[in-house]
This record gives sequence, structure tokens and C-alpha cells, in this order.
Amino acid sequence: MAAYHSVLCCLFLLGSLCSASRIVLPSDSNKVSLTLYYESLCPFSANFIVNYLPKLFEHDLISIVDLRLVPWGNAKLKGNDTFECQHGPAECLLNTLEACALDAWPKLNDHFPFIYCVEAFVYKGKYLEWESCFEKLGLEAKPVTDCYSTGLGKKLDLQYAAETNALEPPHTYVPWVVVDGQPLYEDYENYLSYVCKAYKGAAVPKGDSSINIIIKNHSNYYVMDTEDDNFYAGVSILRMHKAGLKIVWSYGCKRLQIRTDNTQAVKLVEDPNGSNNPVSLIRAIFKLR
Repeated sequence: MAAYHSVLCCLFLLGSLCSASRIVLPSDSNKVSLTLYYESLCPFSANFIVNYLPKLFEHDLISIVDLRLVPWGNAKLKGNDTFECQHGPAECLLNTLEACALDAWPKLNDHFPFIYCVEAFVYKGKYLEWESCFEKLGLEAKPVTDCYSTGLGKKLDLQYAAETNALEPPHTYVPWVVVDGQPLYEDYENYLSYVCKAYKGAAVPKGDSSINIIIKNHSNYYVMDTEDDNFYAGVSILRMHKAGLKIVWSYGCKRLQIRTDNTQAVKLVEDPNGSNNPVSLIRAIFKLR
């Protein structure tokens, strides 16, 4: 029953929508826009921030992502610019403080550690200890507390309310994760796969679903995407025996980069009758050395 109540606390159907004053676009056209709409005391929001978002930093996937946090969630606007939060006044307080942190420290490397720290306390059921995050991280509290006390925080809340309420399709629960304008619905925990698929840092020719190859002839640079988790074990063995071929791979996006000065490799990967198996293709390239 307790688990059922927790689910209900983070799910609700929205009523009337407020119009948005602006649409936020990614700051870099090559980056994937990733936006998290959440509320500070929802256990599912805290779980996502604490246990899932940090994966962006594990393999430097953050370098291809424009991450935005929107702390409003299921709060409801009332009259005269007042509002109520799903989990009560304490959540309104933390929502505003996190909005102030986003404003005071615009850079992700500055505000994310603070929000992570606060949500880690929420995740552990110790949200009343949130103030210790300033000391833990060596941050000056004044920019955030001044924002809260001067009314700037409320202004930020209303801006996030407008953005959240203008979502199309409208959000129906939190956390609500959106990748390049597309909501992930209940598959939000699998957001990394959507980020990797959405990344258009280079033109990827469409071919077999198991492997895509990018070829830039001027630098003999190849990128292979594969969904095969066992692929990297084979590549690791091959790399040990053929150090002359430079190989770099990203486990986060399952992306392999091959660098070689062998021009015959270009013909090999462009061959429409060639192998669709990534390990076989790598072996064929090695044989050219």
C-alpha cells in the first residue's frame, strides 16, 4: 500500500494549460537536448537524479548533451501568482532553492553537484539536511538564499511553471524526461539509448540496423555503432594483438572509432557486399595492415 501511495504522489492528470513565453532550444545544434521536468520531493525524481543522470558523466556523454533541469513538476498555480506543491510547503521550498541554484550557477558543473546533493538527501529520506550541501561542496550559500528571500526565486518558479504547463504533449507524471523535444514516457530510465540514437554529430548513412559506419576520407576516421554487448570483448582481444590500428570506443553509446592510414580500409567499409558483422569487419581491416 505504501508503494502504491508513493506512485500516486508522483502521478496526476493536468487540467488547464498556461501558455509559455518562450521555447528553449539546444545551445549547440550538434548536441542532444535532454530536459528533466521534476519536483524535488518526489521519490522517483530523486531516484532518477541520483541513480541515472550521473551516467551521463561516466563516459563523457555529457559532451554531446545539453542538459536542462526544470524544478516544478506537478505543482499547481492558484490565483495571484500563488501555487501549491504536490508534497506540500517543504517541496515548494526546495523547488525554489533548486531554481535559485540553477540561476546562481548557470554552468552545469556548478549547479548539478548541489542539486544532486539535495536530491541524495531526499532519496535517503533526510531532506531536512539539505543545507549541509553548501558546506559539503564548498559553496557560498548567499547567492541562493538571497535569490529565495528577494522574490527572484518565485519569479523563476513561475517561469518554470509556464514552461512545464506548455509541454506538448502535456506531462502526466514526474520525472518527465524529454530528448530533442520527444518525451520518453515510462521508458525514461533508458534515456541514454535515446540520446545516442538522437546524436547527429556526423552524418550516419542508414544501413544494416546492427552497424552504421561514418567515413570522413580526409582523416580516415570511422565510427561504428552496434547494439551487440559482446562486440567489445572481441574488439579488445583484437586490439591487444594489433596495436598498429588505433581504436577508441565509448561504452556509453556503444560507439567504436577506428583510426588508420590504410586507404584500402575505406574501400572495405564502403563495399555494399561486405560483412555486416562488426567484428568480422574489424578483422578484415586488420588484415590490411
